[in-house]
Amino acid sequence: MRRPSFLSAPGRHRLAYYLHWYTSGLFFKINTRFTKAGKFTLAAMIFAGILGMDMRHTMAYEIFTLLFVMVVTSILYALRFSLTVRVSRILPPHVSAQTEFSYKLQIELAPSTKQKQERPAVAFMPGVAHPLERGLEVIDLLEDPRPTLRDFLDCKAVVRSVWRYLVDRAAAVTVTRAVAIPELYTGSSCEVTLNLTPNRRGKIIFKTVLIARNDPLGLFRAVIKVPLEQSLMVLPQRYAMPDIYLSGGRMHNQGGVALAMSVGESGEFYALRDYAPGDPIRIIDWKSWAKTNKPVVRKYQEEFFSRHVLVMDTFGSMDTSGSINVSGLQGQSLEGVFEVCVSIAASLIVSINDQDSLLDLIFVENDVYCFTTGRGLAHRVDALELLAGVSLCQDKDFSVLANSVKKRLSITSSLLCVFIQYDRARKELLDYLLASGLPFRVIMLHNEQVQPVASKKPVDDTLGELLRPPYSSVVTMIETSNIQEGLRQLTGGRS
Repeated sequence: MRRPSFLSAPGRHRLAYYLHWYTSGLFFKINTRFTKAGKFTLAAMIFAGILGMDMRHTMAYEIFTLLFVMVVTSILYALRFSLTVRVSRILPPHVSAQTEFSYKLQIELAPSTKQKQERPAVAFMPGVAHPLERGLEVIDLLEDPRPTLRDFLDCKAVVRSVWRYLVDRAAAVTVTRAVAIPELYTGSSCEVTLNLTPNRRGKIIFKTVLIARNDPLGLFRAVIKVPLEQSLMVLPQRYAMPDIYLSGGRMHNQGGVALAMSVGESGEFYALRDYAPGDPIRIIDWKSWAKTNKPVVRKYQEEFFSRHVLVMDTFGSMDTSGSINVSGLQGQSLEGVFEVCVSIAASLIVSINDQDSLLDLIFVENDVYCFTTGRGLAHRVDALELLAGVSLCQDKDFSVLANSVKKRLSITSSLLCVFIQYDRARKELLDYLLASGLPFRVIMLHNEQVQPVASKKPVDDTLGELLRPPYSSVVTMIETSNIQEGLRQLTGGRS
């Protein structure tokens, strides 16, 4: 296969990718290894070198020579830096997007092999003079966020910089700063606190810890790399909103709570009876069988409890410009609107105040997912961790989600939906839910001023009709530019 020429469009894209790859790597090395004074000196050296090319009319080449010697001396001095360091990282169980968090690094300076051979008996004894290390810094490096060549070439998003778009999407945090380490004696340890603010949900992957020290001129950092890979889950951003009390009475759920987790029937034991052919082996009462010398099984009372469902819309159609081309969300990035949808769903999971009921989170990604929390099955933070990794579904139709919701209506007490667009498929689901008589509420995201539809205008897939009965009583319109204010409308009481 003939390789593309750099004059063709694929060739230009490849060239742009490699230029971004190497220049970003170079700037990362400069920012990591050079101090602020070192970067200023490096820039002045380059500028003086350009001006000093004409040695007959300027003396700038002398400045260039001086700065060049300073930089080279600093780099050579860094080669002498050697320490034996042990590092451990203490991370929180999880953090939230757009919220600053702190974590700690435990750093221990162990004696070198030469020190152990010279003073093996007093290497760690308190009160004995040990070498003192000053001016140390720590830098925690994260996973390389740069995209692969294939991801760069396959990206269809219409943005100013495809490279910056992919880098920002790859990691929740991409930059960490150097933090000073207190003075340490060899054999002692300390804790250093670092602060980070994740930009988006997902996973932060920590790769390497750098222990650095500036050279005497303060231009260049000598570093020691300590591989230490760990990961941290970043939960979706959550908005402040009042507690929500969902309506709906208790429903009969055959098999009780355990059936919700697909592990078999369960309920409250209330009697014994003789074994009948076809009874499950797990309900046999073995102790009673041993006493009566005949098989006996336990009888369970079926449970009645409230079961609420939260439906999250993960479907979106995309036009050639990369923006949503449906009612209510014109001109906005599809991924940006979806992030708002995920944050609202996470806020609802936290705000639903009904500890005695079950909450089913239903969405579609590569398959239909139904995650149940409450009554000892799973914690709500587990649902938030699931939302931290969810992505848009581009290869399935909204009918997959609608059919899944319809099948669960018989065991559902109430329904809460979050939609990122309004079209005919979602209108059909709204009509079906209205006909079922089930208590439900729909959150519809939009970014335009919506006016009620005129009475003579045909009722079609327009947002205006949602402001008219019967939709106005069950649909809450939330502008994407004023999410916090829209969520305050979600109040309710117990039925």
